[in-house]
Amino acid sequence: MLVAAAAVALVLFTSWGGTTYPWLSWQVIGLAVLGLALIVAFVAAERRAAEPVMPLRLFATRVFSVASVVGFVVGFGMFGAITYLPIYLQVVTGVGPTESGLRMLPMMLGVLVTSIGSGQLITRTGRYKIFPVVGTAVMTVGLYLLSRMDQHTGFWAASGAMLVLGAGLGMVMQVLVLAVQNGAEYRDLGAATSGATFFRSIGGSFGVAVFGAIFASQLTTNLARYLPPGALPGNATVAAGPSRESLGRLPPTILDDVVHAYARSIHTVFLWAVPVAALAFLLTFLLPAVPLRSTSRATETGTPPSGRDSWAELERALTLLVHRQDAVKVYGWLAERAGVPVGPGACWLLAWLGRNPPPAPAELPRREGIGAGLVTQWLGELRDAGLARIGTAVTLTPDGSDALDRLAQARCEGLERLLDGWQPDLHPDLHERLVKLARELLGTEPGREVRSG
Repeated sequence: MLVAAAAVALVLFTSWGGTTYPWLSWQVIGLAVLGLALIVAFVAAERRAAEPVMPLRLFATRVFSVASVVGFVVGFGMFGAITYLPIYLQVVTGVGPTESGLRMLPMMLGVLVTSIGSGQLITRTGRYKIFPVVGTAVMTVGLYLLSRMDQHTGFWAASGAMLVLGAGLGMVMQVLVLAVQNGAEYRDLGAATSGATFFRSIGGSFGVAVFGAIFASQLTTNLARYLPPGALPGNATVAAGPSRESLGRLPPTILDDVVHAYARSIHTVFLWAVPVAALAFLLTFLLPAVPLRSTSRATETGTPPSGRDSWAELERALTLLVHRQDAVKVYGWLAERAGVPVGPGACWLLAWLGRNPPPAPAELPRREGIGAGLVTQWLGELRDAGLARIGTAVTLTPDGSDALDRLAQARCEGLERLLDGWQPDLHPDLHERLVKLARELLGTEPGREVRSG
């Protein structure tokens, strides 16, 4: 509550200052003082809390501190500038709301392609630092190209500028979250993920407020510059609203000048966003290049982060990694590690039988899409090893149940290998959850994935 209240106070400070109220008015100064006081109160509360919302020890790690600052600056420039793209498209180019949304698709395409592409490259190479560096540089170029647009800019030129901006954003946004997750301790994983997203969102809120003040100030100045005195009576522009249709109600003799005033004002907004993006570019060089954990390689950079806790983040990553592995090799290793004298396919079938009601032998091929001959072979291996009884239904023997427990233990050891530096022995709750997850993952692979075993 404290940090949310502080954010609201500071956003109102930047939003109202110089527009609704003068910068030195008691309302604006009061909001600034209130915001700072709430931040101090939040820090004091976090120091005393047994389970803090955002542990202050996170800020002692360079990865989290730098990524949060970069995320704040990127959000500041990105959301602050993108807010005015629909206004440019509707007021300056004269398209409707639906078409303005469609014309922003090149930016979304750029985000989609580079976010997925960077995620694939990070998974293969284990290197992530280059992407925020290149992404913020491309983002800076994209904002500069947007600043050059006016009422005479063609469709393809505007689309190209938005595509460049989107390509830069796609290489930055989720990679910063990945860097934070990779550098955080297990106990702080959920808080670090949420914190990185929070700072980017707060940066966006500040950006919208600050650029809104710049736009309002520039629009007032440009209207006075381009229109003759008295040409726009009263508050006609504000009443008209930011759409070409509503502006069309203005006298034809001044419409072009009003549109030009809007174009110049939006140009200034984009131009101010350029040094903000350039600052983010410089800050990315401070981001440490920490070796990528296996669990971090499972992060899907093309999807937005969620508010999961530490275990939920880790469980998702481990489950994704397990399902990416070669099932034949995995069950061959599990059988060897657990001392179960059967092949990979029969080992998988043992695990499958342990998590499903006893089936009739004839049901197995139909339920799992495996050839009847292969199922017969695997059942024979289990029977000969004394692990299963085959009658009207297939059931595990006591030795089979013991073997299943050993397989679960071996699977747990395999999961621990994927943690890369997180030591379950130091986190009893983590070890208990790994044991449970190992049991849950046994036999979940489709049978067709182990047919060659």
